[in-house]
Amino acid sequence: MANLIFLAFIICNSWIKITAIIPGCDYFDTVNLTDIEPSADGSYKYENITIPKHQTGNYSISILSNGREKHVTEHLRGCACQNATCIRFCCDPQQVLIESERRCESVQGMKYSSEVNITNNNGEETTVDIFNKFIIQKQLSVPCKNRFVLDKVGHNWTLFENGLLYNHQTNENVNKDQYCLQPQKISDGTYKIMAHQCAEEDKRLNAIVEYSSVICMTVTICVYMFLPKFRTAHYKSCTCYFICLTLSFVLILAEKHFRNWDYIDPCLFVGYIGYYFVMSMFLWLLIMNYGLWKKYKNIGIKRKLNFRKRSWFVWITSAVLLIITIVIDSVNKDKQSAWKPGFGHFSCWINTRSLPPLFFYYGPILFILVVNIVFFILTARNIFNESRDNQQTLGSAKNRASFKLFFRFFILAGVLWFLEIIGYLDKLYTNVEGQSYQIILDFLSSAQGIMLFCVTVLTQDVRHSLSEHIFNKKKKMCTVQPTANDSQA
Repeated sequence: MANLIFLAFIICNSWIKITAIIPGCDYFDTVNLTDIEPSADGSYKYENITIPKHQTGNYSISILSNGREKHVTEHLRGCACQNATCIRFCCDPQQVLIESERRCESVQGMKYSSEVNITNNNGEETTVDIFNKFIIQKQLSVPCKNRFVLDKVGHNWTLFENGLLYNHQTNENVNKDQYCLQPQKISDGTYKIMAHQCAEEDKRLNAIVEYSSVICMTVTICVYMFLPKFRTAHYKSCTCYFICLTLSFVLILAEKHFRNWDYIDPCLFVGYIGYYFVMSMFLWLLIMNYGLWKKYKNIGIKRKLNFRKRSWFVWITSAVLLIITIVIDSVNKDKQSAWKPGFGHFSCWINTRSLPPLFFYYGPILFILVVNIVFFILTARNIFNESRDNQQTLGSAKNRASFKLFFRFFILAGVLWFLEIIGYLDKLYTNVEGQSYQIILDFLSSAQGIMLFCVTVLTQDVRHSLSEHIFNKKKKMCTVQPTANDSQA
């Protein structure tokens, strides 16, 4: 009986809660009416519109950007945005957002222009006073803690007459549950209305994975520099590849920070240097593959690899590619040009939302990957064709380990980047973002460092060499110490 009473209480409580929410009105179309006195007929006057009584209701929740409900003090809300177009402010227009928090603070004497550009339904762009044109929603609460400003590198958003916001950087429409407007201080000390968009949860997860990749790759680099077996020309090339990969991850993470700066120069610097190390990374992959091909092509002939010459080839070729890209990017002033790389337009990185990366970024990468595949096939063919006649050379553990190691991270890097290029082409021609395979691919790309750490450092051979080297060093220290004591005696 007690259980039935408790169940009835839950049902009644839920029914009261449901009926309190305004039928046919989305939460993000409501405004807070707590401090407004009702008219004689029960309606409410909010700014320049009248909200009838049947379009009001008591709410005890606040809905955040991720759809989760936050319990708040019960208050009256009205469905204002079905009577006029609303624009959401993060909080009171005379306040500013506090970074990484869901709250604002007042700024005494803050002044800024309330004029913004909007795109009308007919496609024409006009300048309007936002407070006169729209109903301002200022008490929906700050939607999220983790957010980014769309105005920092250029004007990257378009506000439509119906209140929808378009993000140029991601080519997507953003609803009111994911963005809000709020004045923010800019470089000259004045304030300006800016669009703040919530950061996606999966992007934050990718950032955590990228940080983990940097840590794993740093450990890998230390191991390769520590063990004597990794001091050959081939393994030095591997170490350089790891260093370029690590620096590219560090610069990708730095780009997300510099993107929100008011100054474009540090942002461009990060983008250009990041491009340089990505190109260097793929060239080191090519150098390793070429070295293995030469080694197995000249079976039985000992050829010392000239590491210095190959280093010059990688660094100079990457520099030439970077200089060409910078010159074309600087000379061409047309942002819509098919020949403009677009560094710093929508982010510090090259503009991967358009066609130019096919020539300056993905094009060179694809060419290097194809050449790598050719060398890889030729090397494998030499091994299988001549293994019987050269069993002693090919059968050595050192040669097998070199080829096996390269095979592992070439498959990882090659497959992931081929998929990355396919994903870029798909986004370019379908103009569709956020598909499941794209999210999975972004995650796997972010985890490259972790996977390479697993297939290089965590192998039995490397673990054994590491423990043996540490043991031998300790043994030497133990044998040196008694000798010193004996000499004193």
